[in-house]
Amino acid sequence: MKNGKRFGFEFKCNDAPRMTNSIKIAQQDLNSEIFFIIYPGIKSYTLDQKMFVISLKDARAKELFLDKREISWTSLVKY
Repeated sequence: MKNGKRFGFEFKCNDAPRMTNSIKIAQQDLNSEIFFIIYPGIKSYTLDQKMFVISLKDARAKELFLDKREISWTSLVKY
């Protein structure tokens, strides 16, 4: 939680995480503003406006590339 906003995290081992019913339920149960799915792949991308798939490499970095745009973690959590 930051500034009264909840953030959800889920860790996946598959190559290309996608939207699933379990992720939707987790986001609703946690009542999270933003939901991050961390996985061991290379590419980071968005699933929807409030859900981001982040590679493990990018999760460790201060800045990340999301949909061909360089974005800082702080800009994501300011949402």
